[in-house]
Amino acid sequence: MIRHSLRYLLVLCVLMVTAGLLLAVAPEEKTAPPAGQVSIEALAKKKIKLVKMVKPVYPPEAKKQGVEGDVMIDVIISKKGEVSEATATSGPQVLREAALAAVRQWRYTPPPVDVKMTIHVNFQLTKKKTSEPKS
Repeated sequence: MIRHSLRYLLVLCVLMVTAGLLLAVAPEEKTAPPAGQVSIEALAKKKIKLVKMVKPVYPPEAKKQGVEGDVMIDVIISKKGEVSEATATSGPQVLREAALAAVRQWRYTPPPVDVKMTIHVNFQLTKKKTSEPKS
């Protein structure tokens, strides 16, 4: 009885090791984007390019407060090359609407399918140069 149980245990261990080895050498499957959309990698492969970029207007209240930062925006680019959807996912609240207003006007070369990607918009105040007195 014990020999019989040990034999099954040994067979089970061999099967588990074999399965682990097969998984380790199996090619990694990439998850496909939702139907009708393509990943940013596919965008790069198809050489879809930004053809019109509108710079965001720095909100006056953000300037007064000295607010700087990055706004991350998830967008969907339609088959016409237009930004059909845009949602700010992070960044200072006071900067988000300005970033969205600009990105919604961006245009791309038309992709074969809708493309989902994330756009990074950086807001940075320029520092005024101070002149040093000459000696």
